[in-house]
Amino acid sequence: MHSQINTTELCSALVATLSPEANARRNAESYLKKMESVNGFGVVLLQLVQQHSTVNIPEGNGESRIIRSAAAVYFKNLVKKGWSLHLNQQAPNNNEQIDISKEDREAIKQHMVTLVCECGRYGDVMKQLSAALVIISASDFPKNWPNLLPEIVQRLEHSIELRIILGMLITANSIMKRFRYVYKSDALYLELKYVLDSFAVPLTATLTKLCQMLSQAQNTLEVQQILECLRLVARIFFSLNWQDLPEFFEDHMTEWMSRFEMFLQGAEKHPVELGRPLSLLSHDDDTEGPIEALQAAIVENIALYASKYDEEFQPYLQRFAAAVWQRLMHTSRHEKYDHLAVTSIGFLASVIANGVHTAQFSDEATLKNIIESIVAPNLQLRDSDLEQFEDNPKEFINRDLEAADAETRRRSARELVQAMCKHHETKTTQLCIAHASQLLASTNWRDKDAFFQLVTALTIRAESQRAGATRTSNTIDLPQIFSQHIRPELLKSSQENGGHPILLADAIQFVCTFRNQLPGLTEFIPVLATHCQSRHVVVHTYAAYALERLIYSHQFKRQDLEPYLTQLFQALFAVIDAPDSTSIEKQWENEYCVKAVMRLLLVADTAVAPAAQLITDKLVKALARVCGNPRNPKFNHYLFESLAVLIRVVCRGSSCEQNNGNQPSVQADAAASKFEVLLFPPFQSVLQMAVAEFTPYVFQILALLLDFKRELSPAYASLLPPLLHPTLWEHRGNVPALAQLLEAYLRIGTRLILDEGHLEPYLGVFQKLLASKLSEPHAFHLLTALFLSLPPQQIDPYLPTIFRLLLTRLQHNRDRVGLVHYFTAFIGLLAGKRGPSFLLQSLEAAGGQGVGANVLQHVIIPALISVPIFSEERDAKHAAVGLVRLLSEEPNACFSGPSPFWTNAAAALLGLLQANAKITQGGLILVSPLADITAGDDHFVGNVPGADYDAAFSQLAFGATTARPDAFATDVPDLGAYVQTAFTNLAASRPEFNQALQAAHAHPAAHPNLDDNTRA
Repeated sequence: MHSQINTTELCSALVATLSPEANARRNAESYLKKMESVNGFGVVLLQLVQQHSTVNIPEGNGESRIIRSAAAVYFKNLVKKGWSLHLNQQAPNNNEQIDISKEDREAIKQHMVTLVCECGRYGDVMKQLSAALVIISASDFPKNWPNLLPEIVQRLEHSIELRIILGMLITANSIMKRFRYVYKSDALYLELKYVLDSFAVPLTATLTKLCQMLSQAQNTLEVQQILECLRLVARIFFSLNWQDLPEFFEDHMTEWMSRFEMFLQGAEKHPVELGRPLSLLSHDDDTEGPIEALQAAIVENIALYASKYDEEFQPYLQRFAAAVWQRLMHTSRHEKYDHLAVTSIGFLASVIANGVHTAQFSDEATLKNIIESIVAPNLQLRDSDLEQFEDNPKEFINRDLEAADAETRRRSARELVQAMCKHHETKTTQLCIAHASQLLASTNWRDKDAFFQLVTALTIRAESQRAGATRTSNTIDLPQIFSQHIRPELLKSSQENGGHPILLADAIQFVCTFRNQLPGLTEFIPVLATHCQSRHVVVHTYAAYALERLIYSHQFKRQDLEPYLTQLFQALFAVIDAPDSTSIEKQWENEYCVKAVMRLLLVADTAVAPAAQLITDKLVKALARVCGNPRNPKFNHYLFESLAVLIRVVCRGSSCEQNNGNQPSVQADAAASKFEVLLFPPFQSVLQMAVAEFTPYVFQILALLLDFKRELSPAYASLLPPLLHPTLWEHRGNVPALAQLLEAYLRIGTRLILDEGHLEPYLGVFQKLLASKLSEPHAFHLLTALFLSLPPQQIDPYLPTIFRLLLTRLQHNRDRVGLVHYFTAFIGLLAGKRGPSFLLQSLEAAGGQGVGANVLQHVIIPALISVPIFSEERDAKHAAVGLVRLLSEEPNACFSGPSPFWTNAAAALLGLLQANAKITQGGLILVSPLADITAGDDHFVGNVPGADYDAAFSQLAFGATTARPDAFATDVPDLGAYVQTAFTNLAASRPEFNQALQAAHAHPAAHPNLDDNTRA
């Protein structure tokens, strides 16, 4: 073990990370965070994993299990934070990054392969080590890890020990995933060629060896391990064949496909090879077995070949289609076969949808057989689905509403029907309608559920989660189906007349799916309100989801909802107030309900003002509950979105007067103060408890409240010093929100900042933000806010230091157009407000004589010509105003008169104006996002790199403060006219610039080609 690391303390900390005591967890996490910067930490973590994975440790030793699992997790996180550091030269300036030493990197790579072999029996550990391997290999393989593949090949070729073979295949699978689902490139193909040249032959030999070992296997464990090895071989095959069909595998296709066909057909067709070993496997109806996992991987391989290499695979297609069909016929409806069934149905759907194979499936008997033997059984609910509906509703909802739905049998069966309709619509529709009639004739409610599923599949031609069904079949009478079958279910259940809850959930989902095709849905607002109070979690969740989607798609408007607002809010908060289980482990914070609250607040707008305090109390109560144990990030996000919407609605509704331009009204200030009183106590608890998931949200809400205040309250004033403390800025998830909050303080708190000596801490924050590429934009936003908010005599003494920092940053990153744009915007602001002479003097005070002209000519102008489109329109306008003044007022000092430099600069300015056309159309005004009730739908994103191991920053769609002010909104209301006047006056007073001006208009840079390459 490394001498600097006390392994006893480290083990205790790893165990404490799972302590039920919050303080113990925090102390352990703090200790481990400090250890990240100690040389040898990663190596010691691997050694702990190895020590606690040996056969000498009893399997029942709980502490060893925790240590090896936690050590593996922290090792993976360490690799994520620090391994690719050298790929990003800005990363060392970010305190969240860790610089893993060269010695540690080499030691880790030296031991990783051996460790994978020794830990193969622990799935949780292997998952973490495999994830770390993906990261390490993405950075180092093959160039900086040249011995990795030879070592894998050598061990595969010479070992018959399953433990080693399994470890090598896990390692190979981890590093070769890089070839899947990525665009082609020369570099990628070079790597792929290197791997194929080294590994295609050994992989094929390993396949043969494993098949031989399987036929000789003596016990269940041995068979399971061999089948898992074969599954990994199949996944590696998938990776190596994803980009293109390699020549080796084309030449050896028969060898591979014969093996694949054998395993897919199973012991029924191959009793000699597979009968005895497969008979040794245990039969668990709930858990996918190794043979089913292998068969699913094989189906994915043949689906890849059928879709991408149709011509080469043609001789095998009919055989495999038959094999998959037969496998489905012999596959029961037990959960262990779900993955295989879904994959197999997907393969058949892709083959049927491919026009090349239309003739093979045009026969009516074939289509009927598919519907009756594959579609119908897989649309039916199983007992396990009913149990999930009652006992695990969250999983039921996730599989049905979210993307995971694509992995269910029912969704696969629906997609198979849609594939059949693509080329055989008339026959398929007739056959499905006939089967649907049989389902309706049944008295079993499960058949009616299957009817709903079949009609949905038959009707939809295109859909999205955002919009529901966007294109439907012309042969299905949706309004008739709705009136005869859906509407009665909705009303029957709402009237307590014995409707089955699953049929009710089906009916609600049908309305939601076809919301754009069904008229007159507003009559169901009170029905949905009733269903939001259902005791069934799935039903009240679907009702909330449907309500939110119908508002989102403008089906329900304010005048429709207003009579039912109280009922709807009461129903939704009844769910939010009482999580769906008294068991802490099973409690689920229902994000669909809180998102419906957000959307309801949006559409109701000022109509919610009388109930604002009650709604705030409910949201604060929910916030207090989840602070202790944040479990559902989506619920948390929409909880804060709801708060933000409520603040905007109430404070904006109170703004019945305007004072001094953008000054909030007295009424808005009073409303914001009431929110401050309600929210500061729970927010202070969040900050004191250091709830990392919530602090970025809290800062955004605090910034939003300041937008409606006229002056700082004592509470806000006392909060400012801690906000400037460096420790808060170490967590990168805080940075965007904190920077936004400091900008908000500058609008109404400049006197406090100056009187209390906070200006230099502000500038310290600016320097820290400037040091990282990730936080660079916030540095310039803060600097601009300081310049616009503070009196010149307060900020001017710091300008030389500020410019030295900026010029140093620019010197080391002059090729980064984004940085150049931000710098250009700032000096444009300075030139526009204080004059070109002041700007040039400030630059020379920091960088020496002529530095301004040098930066303009050799850095800024080339960058503007290369990429004229700015990421922010305000910055583009600031840059343009400054350039106009420099070109027209200081042409000699900056560009040596009417020289080619001046012509290039003028052409760059004209191109900037054309590329950022909106800045010439008057002042920049941000329309309140509340004007669009569809906003906030996709804002839940952890948009800070590393979000999977640190709480990330998620921008609140409605928490964003109003647009950063256009500094020239009053002085330059019409930028186009301003530029034209400046150049006209220059030409009139200095005729020698006429020719240069004409050359600028003719310059290619004045007429940029606005494709994606022109964007920063």
